[in-house]
Amino acid sequence: MDSMTKSVTAFRFLACSVLALMLSAGCAQNPATETAGGDDASATVAAAGTGDGKICRNIRPTGSRISERVCMTAEQWERMAEQDRQAIEDTQRNNATSLDGE
Repeated sequence: MDSMTKSVTAFRFLACSVLALMLSAGCAQNPATETAGGDDASATVAAAGTGDGKICRNIRPTGSRISERVCMTAEQWERMAEQDRQAIEDTQRNNATSLDGE
């Protein structure tokens, strides 16, 4: 085998190894945790309710592996989601304005 063939073979082996590693990592995710379909992709639903009208969720901040249990009423969750949406819109609007002003 010449050096070019060896290089191509080594590259193919490396590419297949990386692909296999990525696929196995995707299969290793815990399917028991149900991701909430709301605005916060890192929130997982912990319980439907606590008996006093509150909905509890385990919130995992971005970049953290440790979650925190937060219990609020449905109205409070909705208010928080609206505040989050407003903050995102404000940030996007400010970024668009700063790009236009360059």
